[in-house]
Amino acid sequence: MVASLCQSLKRFADLQRVDGRLHEHCTSLSAYHHTPTNAVRLIASTDIDLFMRCLAAKVNYLHPVSDQVAIGKWGSHSLRVEACVILHALGVSSLDSQWILQWRSMAFVTCLRNIALLSS
Repeated sequence: MVASLCQSLKRFADLQRVDGRLHEHCTSLSAYHHTPTNAVRLIASTDIDLFMRCLAAKVNYLHPVSDQVAIGKWGSHSLRVEACVILHALGVSSLDSQWILQWRSMAFVTCLRNIALLSS
């Protein structure tokens, strides 16, 4: 966990060199360097939705038109839920998970599953 935090802070410092307006107290770490425009952009939930839906379509061999309903079930929320499950499996406390993933409530605990039990 400490190594991940150090990597995130290094990444933020690298982004600050690209865009000096970034400030550690008010800029999300969900940012990336958009090389074609040499700008720092924040990752929005619509970006994640598009990525997750493209990935789901490819992995599950879904057709972009005829399987739109199935593809539409994937999105940024899917990623947040799975992140909760992974953190739980790693032994991270519920309060730490809530803070790390920026959940406003403890509603995410209903998504937690015992991965070891399910895999057996």
